[in-house]
Amino acid sequence: MICFTPGVPIGICLPNYDDVRAKGFKNVDLGNVVSARFASGEDHLYISPADQAMMQEYWADADTVLTGLHELLGHGAGRIIRETDDPASITNPFTQQPLKTWYTPGQTYGSVFGSIASSMEECRAETSSLFLSPVPGVQEIFGFDGESASVSIHAGWLGMAKMGVDSLEVLSIL
Repeated sequence: MICFTPGVPIGICLPNYDDVRAKGFKNVDLGNVVSARFASGEDHLYISPADQAMMQEYWADADTVLTGLHELLGHGAGRIIRETDDPASITNPFTQQPLKTWYTPGQTYGSVFGSIASSMEECRAETSSLFLSPVPGVQEIFGFDGESASVSIHAGWLGMAKMGVDSLEVLSIL
């Protein structure tokens, strides 16, 4: 599972209602929040000085890639298959077999996943961004190629790892 730090969001998918989003949506990247995350002079004890310097220079741009993937493909992709969609005619893209489960009338994502629905949705979106960021061609969409694409991937993944470690400060297992 991906771990999230509490705080101000860095991207927003509007509107945040599935029934409205099915007809279209907008995504907003809050770049001013991102640039503050690796402010100059901040000490990160568990990140090497070379990586700290790289993060101060590249984190905001690298995180724009991850936020774009998170919002556009992580939240924007996927479909709830309902009983009324004739699910037996839809194949699982991984197994090439017909679907075996689907949403029945009256079920929603929230009613199926309950209190963990929001966390599951964020984990799905975040995992999508991390999975897709090193895929050939993806970095080019955001203006990175060659060495700059490699640096963007490195900075993005290191930034996510840093946020995960930082979030342990507020972990409560009680």
